[in-house]
Amino acid sequence: VESTLAMQNLQPKIKAIQQRYSGNQ
Repeated sequence: VESTLAMQNLQPKIKAIQQRYSGNQ
């Protein structure tokens, strides 16, 4: 399914963004 594949591709980016926000706080 394309949606699940897209989510798998986005997960690393989401984790990086979350780490960036948590690092700023």
